[in-house]
Amino acid sequence: MIQLESFATLNAEAQALFEAHAAEVTTNGPVALDLGAYQELERRGALVVVTARKAGKIIGYLVLKLGRDIHFDQRVAASDMFFVTSEARRSGVGRELISKALAHLDWLGIDRVFFGMKIRHQFRKLLRSEGFAPDEEIWVKEL
Repeated sequence: MIQLESFATLNAEAQALFEAHAAEVTTNGPVALDLGAYQELERRGALVVVTARKAGKIIGYLVLKLGRDIHFDQRVAASDMFFVTSEARRSGVGRELISKALAHLDWLGIDRVFFGMKIRHQFRKLLRSEGFAPDEEIWVKEL
């Protein structure tokens, strides 16, 4: 089942998934989510959380932050976290998460959606199939 949920619910149920997600995609160390920041975003209506469940258990999630573009008069959303368990990959769960999020974002009046991905964990084909196109590159330097 794909559904909208609160971040509090996701956080309460997905600690093991957050750790698995971080271990798979980052070299920054253990997860240290700023729960206060997520709660504030959710309180302001600036966070969308979509989950995938199988037999009641979360098997995937997509979290997006909402705001206004400071260069253009547009309401925008940016992916924050996107993860599907290895067992559920290539089953359509990722596509369903994105599709549900896009429908909700459209309903909210969002004009543009940005989606990031790690270089070593790409899913360009999935994004292209959902109508996304490459637009920018982000480069990182640790200080």
